[in-house]
Amino acid sequence: MKKIGIVSREKSLIPEIKKKIKEYGFSFSVKPDFVLSMGGDGTFLVAERRYPGIPKILVKYNSICKKCAAFDIDHILQNIKDKNYKINEIEKLEASFNNKKLQAVNDIIVRNKQQYAALRFSLNVDSNNVGEFIGDGIVASTSFGSTGYFHSITRKSFNKGFAIAFNNITEKRDPIFFNKKVEIKILREQAIISADNNDNIITVSEGNTIIIYPKGKTKVMELHSAG
Repeated sequence: MKKIGIVSREKSLIPEIKKKIKEYGFSFSVKPDFVLSMGGDGTFLVAERRYPGIPKILVKYNSICKKCAAFDIDHILQNIKDKNYKINEIEKLEASFNNKKLQAVNDIIVRNKQQYAALRFSLNVDSNNVGEFIGDGIVASTSFGSTGYFHSITRKSFNKGFAIAFNNITEKRDPIFFNKKVEIKILREQAIISADNNDNIITVSEGNTIIIYPKGKTKVMELHSAG
């Protein structure tokens, strides 16, 4: 791994990081072998959209980042140079509607477009009919993202697979785990689909079906504490 990309919340950091990269024998590239994601959890999600599937190391900088490396940039670059790291794969989710697609590392959210109007929808999970529901919608979460919005709703998280949290529905319902596919048919009102912190939003009208399924992986580099 010789070529490094940078995604930084603070643009003023980039010139100094480029100097550090050169000092440690690497080169900056827009077609990198791995990416330094410098900021917080949100910066990582931006980095994944910009460089999908490329290994990333999460570097905390003046932000909230539960999964960031707790090291300075010199320690990080030296450990990468010494190959003192491991790479963890993270499965992603994709939502599809009418040839439009959104991918997520954390979660896919389907909810009512108009906050004053509850969404009525039916749900099929791995080809099993779960029922009809009325409320704000659902959050389909990866295990990586389960400490975020999913946890805010359920007060739970999980370490493997994918799960659905019901968002403010009329009847209490525990989360549902799934392996292959979720189908959400909008029975009343309009829904919107969003993925992570992507500002690209898809609107879905009454009578249409949204499909959510596992699609693709990304990679996070985890440094060993010593080195």
